[in-house]
Amino acid sequence: MLDTHLVKNKIRKYKNLYIISRLICKKNPLQEKRIIKIFLGQNNQYFLDSEKICKEIISLKNKLGLKLLDVANFYNNFCFETIKEQIFLKKKKTYKAIYEKNNNLELYSSEKKMIKYLIALMLTQVFWKSHVKIINWYKNNVKNYRIRNFLEIGAGHSLLAKILLSKDVVKEADICDISRLSIKFSKFILRKEILKKNINFIKKDFFSLQMKKKYDFIIMGEVIEHVINPNKFLRKVKLLLRKTGKVFISTCANCGQKDHLYHFKKISEIRSLLKKNSFRIESELVSPSEDICEKFWQKEMIAINYCAILS
Repeated sequence: MLDTHLVKNKIRKYKNLYIISRLICKKNPLQEKRIIKIFLGQNNQYFLDSEKICKEIISLKNKLGLKLLDVANFYNNFCFETIKEQIFLKKKKTYKAIYEKNNNLELYSSEKKMIKYLIALMLTQVFWKSHVKIINWYKNNVKNYRIRNFLEIGAGHSLLAKILLSKDVVKEADICDISRLSIKFSKFILRKEILKKNINFIKKDFFSLQMKKKYDFIIMGEVIEHVINPNKFLRKVKLLLRKTGKVFISTCANCGQKDHLYHFKKISEIRSLLKKNSFRIESELVSPSEDICEKFWQKEMIAINYCAILS
């Protein structure tokens, strides 16, 4: 699998990316066309960044006693579950977790499930076009900000925090997540930065977080769709932000996942919620998951990723 001219001349030198992508395609040949399409549209920086992510995943695999086959299966199963959730959404017009009145506590408290979830989520930063676009957009937008301290809410894999911590001017960070396993992952991903910066890891539900300090920057990467009341969430975020501070937010519309508890039906609903909470959208990116004309997005219930810098 992936034994193409492209792979031979470009991918093979990125050892970890090649190993993982090849195994994913071997276990699910339907992935090959999609992954090659992603590779064809990227520059050298994408491959360098993706190699770093895949190297971290293989290091995590070794630390957790997993096999490479496990990593490939985690990603393939995540993609399959995503398709099932989108089918449910189109049939019922809402997310399965909302329809069944689920919460995410069982998922977030299960180390076994969170390992699968977070490793797969890291790989979407490599193999999902819309996620690749968002992380690149984020890097380009934060590179000129003078940020002394920041808060990351819903750390997950902390790849966004890692980008900020690479800036010399950043001296302090608070990383908050309700999942013990997410905090453990973040500590591993940021292990080198921990030696140089003042990083505080907080295992807590954000709604119960009590902080007196204000932040120059707040990261909310794919968070508000995971809470029942994003309006209340944003009100609390606003209280923690300096007057001159910025917020990075990413979320989605019509994007079915097993842990999505709030359903934005269109991007305009996200913008309205932000403006309702007195946030100003300085810049934004709208990235559909499929190459379909915008006028069909809502009718076809296409998953749309969204991110913005707010003040």
